[in-house]
Amino acid sequence: MWYCYVPRFSIVIPVYRSEESLPVLLQRINAALTDSEHEVILVDDCSPDRSWEVIKDLNRRHHGVMGLSLRMNVGQDSALMAGLRASTGDFVVLMDDDLQHAPEDIPRLIASIGDGDICYASYAQKEQAAWKNLGSWLNGKMAEWFLGKPRGLYLSPFKIMCRGLVDEVCRYEGAYPYVDGLILRATSRIKQIEVRHHERFFGRGNYGLVKSLRVAVRHMTGFSVHPLRLAAIVGAWISAFGFGLLFYYIVSFFWHQDTPAGWTTLVTLVLCLNGATLLSLGLVGEYVGRSYLTINQKPQYSVWQATVPISSLPTEGAQDKQD
Repeated sequence: MWYCYVPRFSIVIPVYRSEESLPVLLQRINAALTDSEHEVILVDDCSPDRSWEVIKDLNRRHHGVMGLSLRMNVGQDSALMAGLRASTGDFVVLMDDDLQHAPEDIPRLIASIGDGDICYASYAQKEQAAWKNLGSWLNGKMAEWFLGKPRGLYLSPFKIMCRGLVDEVCRYEGAYPYVDGLILRATSRIKQIEVRHHERFFGRGNYGLVKSLRVAVRHMTGFSVHPLRLAAIVGAWISAFGFGLLFYYIVSFFWHQDTPAGWTTLVTLVLCLNGATLLSLGLVGEYVGRSYLTINQKPQYSVWQATVPISSLPTEGAQDKQD
C-alpha cells in the first residue's frame, strides 16, 4: 500500500463591477484546472452592479464555488483577507476579476512555486494606460525603500501562496492590511515567472489616479516607519536651508540699512519652521490615526452574506489511497 498526496487549490478573487466577466472567468478557471481539485472563492466588495446576484447563480450551477458579500466597500486587500481566511486549499491563488490575468497561466504558477512560499507573475508588457505603468514603477520603488522588496521583483496581484504563508498572513488583525507587505515581512522564499498581461474583458479599471495614490500612502504608512525618518531628513534639510537664508538676511540687514524692521526675523522663522513642521505633523497624524483605529478594533471587513459551496474541498482525507 502506498499513498499519493494530491494537493488542493483555492482561487481567491476580489470582485467589483464584474458581473459580465465572472461567468467567463469561472469557465476558464475550471477548464484550466480540470485535473486538479480546487475551489473558487469570489469576494464581492460591495459592488454597485449585479455581481453578487451573478456569484449566487454561479454557486448554484457550479461545484466548489463559494461567495462572500461584504457589508461595505473595504478595498482590495481587505477583501483578499476575507477570501484567504475562507480558503481551505494547500495552495492559494490570488488573481483579479477582469481577465487581465489569464486562468490558463494558473498551472504554470502551480508548477513554478516548487519549495518556495510564493510565486509572483510578472509581465514584459502590461495592457494598461501609461500613467498606470508609471504608478506601478513608483509603487515598486517605494516598496524597495520602505518594505525591503527585492530589486527586480514585481508585486503582482496574480500569485500563488502555500498554506503556511497564507496562515501567517491571516494572523494580521490590523485595520488596514496590505497583503504584499505582510508577505514581504514573513518570507524571503519568493519566486517569479513571466506571463502575458491581457486587456480587460470589459469596462474600465476601478483605480483612478487619486484612489491609487491613496492606496499607495496607506500601504507606505501601514507597514513601515521609514516615512517618519524621511520626514525627519526633509525637516533637517529645510532647516539647514532656512539657517543658510538666516545668515544671508542677517548680512543683508546690516549691509542694507533700508531693510524693514522685523522682516528678516519673520521670513527666517517661516522658512525654518513651517514647512518642516507641517510635513512632520501630517505624517505623525497618519500614524496616530491608524494606531487609534487599531486600538479601537476597526474591522478589516464585515461579511453580509455567504454562499455555501455545493461541493467544497474535503477537510479530511487529503491523501488518495492506492493499493
